[in-house]
Amino acid sequence: MRILNLGSLNLDRVYQVEQIAAAGQTVGVQHYSVGCGGKGLNQSLAAARAGAEVWHAGLVGPDGGILLELLNQAQVNTSRIETVDNPTGHAVIQVEQSGENCILVWPGANGCITPQYLQRALDGFGKGDLLLLQNETSCLSEAIQFGHSRGMQVALNASPIGPALFSAPLDLVDLLLVNEGEGQALASCNSSEYSDILHALHSRFSNQAILLTAGENGAYLQTKDELFFCPAFHTTPLDTTAAGDTFTGYFLAQWQNTSPLQALRFASAAAALAVEKLGAASSIPQKQQVTQALATRWKE
Repeated sequence: MRILNLGSLNLDRVYQVEQIAAAGQTVGVQHYSVGCGGKGLNQSLAAARAGAEVWHAGLVGPDGGILLELLNQAQVNTSRIETVDNPTGHAVIQVEQSGENCILVWPGANGCITPQYLQRALDGFGKGDLLLLQNETSCLSEAIQFGHSRGMQVALNASPIGPALFSAPLDLVDLLLVNEGEGQALASCNSSEYSDILHALHSRFSNQAILLTAGENGAYLQTKDELFFCPAFHTTPLDTTAAGDTFTGYFLAQWQNTSPLQALRFASAAAALAVEKLGAASSIPQKQQVTQALATRWKE
């Protein structure tokens, strides 16, 4: 199975702070760095490092060469990425000492995707391939429709929550990946109980598989007929920026090749390793590191 990830490509501006700034507050920055990121790029790196055959589709500006270099180094096929005149998208990330973060995203070139580009990007893909999407690029609805019409499996990481999600043809999605807040929003669920969120999601999207990540409370996979749960692995978080993207990429790389529970376990271990390092793309572990951690630190 080939994974075609139509995803965002960002330059991350990361600010280490003692505490994330509140409204009207000015805080000092302890450390500043610029790195590679974007949910799309992070998830492609994670899936590739987990051993999947990954193709990335998306747009960058003239300043985006470093992003292509990183993807190429990870053996991600970048032949579907095109360069436009708009600057590459970027994110402003505050990371506090506890590891929690606050992220502002400017779409840049990610917002320039058109139906015409989608036709070029999806050319040659079809049944047996998987289309991975997030909500950080334009033309989300068209991408879902194009992937479905070609017979591809469509996986949607419903993040970030925004108007495009609520107008998208989510009934054409095969796997819906959400966290607690995203699940509540899509299912119109007021409860913060994970069982209630899953029930509400399953009632609305009964024909799709639903993956609900719950951070330190583990992860749930609701298929049409079964529910699977994997607890989170104990670790001390340093930076949670790319944890969800790491989980997504690793899960999709394992999803078709192993049992649902083993895919959840592998993805959970990868995410736990990711939060132990600073940065987004730079924190995503290699498959060998995850395998070793499962055999030693978190042995069943």
